[in-house]
Amino acid sequence: MYCPNCACEFPTVAKFCVKCGSLTGFHEVASSLRPPVPPPLAPAPVIRPERARDQTYCGKCGTKAVGGNLFCTGCGSPLHGDDEPLSSSPPGHPYAAANGTGFSPVLPTPVHHDAEFVAIQGTLTTAEVSAALRPTPDTSGEISSEPASSNVLPGSEEVASRGMEPPVVRLVLLILGAMLMVSVIAFSLADDIARSALPVSAPLMAAAFVLPFLLYHTVKTLGTLKHLSVLNEAIGHARGRLLRQSIVFGVLFTIIASAAGYGIGTSGNETQRLLRDEEQYTEIGNRISYQRNSAASTVPSQIAMYNRLEPDVRAFAWICATLHGEFAVFDRKYPNQHQTTEDSLHNIDNGAKRATLLLQEIEVAKRIGSLEVTQQLPVWKSDMLPLLDQEDSLN
Repeated sequence: MYCPNCACEFPTVAKFCVKCGSLTGFHEVASSLRPPVPPPLAPAPVIRPERARDQTYCGKCGTKAVGGNLFCTGCGSPLHGDDEPLSSSPPGHPYAAANGTGFSPVLPTPVHHDAEFVAIQGTLTTAEVSAALRPTPDTSGEISSEPASSNVLPGSEEVASRGMEPPVVRLVLLILGAMLMVSVIAFSLADDIARSALPVSAPLMAAAFVLPFLLYHTVKTLGTLKHLSVLNEAIGHARGRLLRQSIVFGVLFTIIASAAGYGIGTSGNETQRLLRDEEQYTEIGNRISYQRNSAASTVPSQIAMYNRLEPDVRAFAWICATLHGEFAVFDRKYPNQHQTTEDSLHNIDNGAKRATLLLQEIEVAKRIGSLEVTQQLPVWKSDMLPLLDQEDSLN
C-alpha cells in the first residue's frame, strides 16, 4: 500500500504512514474486527546488541517497529523522540520493566487486529474485507460490527441457512420439469402433424401453461448460482457444466419425444383412416343394396336403377381397393390380429368382385336400354342373367 500523503510504501496492516505519520484508512477495517482471546506470553526474545535497533517496539502502544521507520504504524507516534524511548522487548512482558525501557509489567490493552487481519488476508483482499466488514449504524445510532446487509450477495442468506445443496437440487428439478413440459409439447405437436390435424389437446394446453413458470424459476435460480460463483469458483464450474448437460439432454429428449409422437401419430392416422374407410364401405354398400331392392322387377325399371347406381358402384370399387391395401399394412404391423384381418380381407375381396360384376351389368343395361322394347327382354335373358348368377354365387 502507498501513503495518500507522501506516497511512501508501507505494510498493508499499517494504520499510520511510517514516514510522515498520516492516517492510512486501515483503521476502518481494524476497528470493526472483534479482538480474539490474547495468546499466552512467550519468553522474552533474545536480542543481540548489534540487532537491538532493528527489533524495537513503540513506547506508546507497543507495536513492533522496523528499523528505519520514523513513525509507529499502530498509533502514528514518533519512534525516535525523547518522550517515548524505544524498547527492545515486547510491551507487557514480565521482563520489560527490568531492562530499563520504562515499560510496566502491567499488560496494556493488546492490539490484536494485525494478527487477525493477516489471517483474513490469506483468503481475501483488503478491498473485499473492507466491503464485507464495514460497520453500519443500527436504529439506535450505535455502530455495529456485523457485515452490512447491502454487501451480502443475493441468495447468500438462503445458502447460509440451508447450505449449498438446495439451490443446485432445485435447479436440477426445475430443469427436469421444463424438459418434461417441452417433451410433452413436442410429442403432441408431432402426433398432430402425423394425423394431419392440429387439435388442442389437454396435455398440450397443460404443458404450455406450466412451462413459463418453470422457465422463470429456472432463470432465477441460475442467477442465484451466478452470484454465488463469485464467492466460490467451484459453484461457477458446476453451474456451467449443468447448463451444458441440460442443453444436450433437453435436445435429446425433444428429438426422442418428437420421433415417438410422430410414430404414434402415423400409426393412429392409419388406424383412423382404416376405420373411416370401413364405415364408407358399409355406407356405400347399404346404399347400393337399397336401390337394387327397391327397384321393380321389370326390364325398364331395372335399366333405370342401373343408370342411377353407376356413381355408387364406382365409389364402392375404389373403396374396396383402398381397404385392401390398408388391411395388408395392418396385417404386417399387427400379426396377432391375422385371423381377423384375413376375414376382413375376404369380405373386401368379395365386395371388389361384386363391384366388377355390377359395372358389367351397368354396361349391359345401357346397351339394352338403347334397343327396341320388343328386343329388350331376350337380350336381358341372354346377357344380364348370367352376370346376375355370378353375383349370386359370391354369397
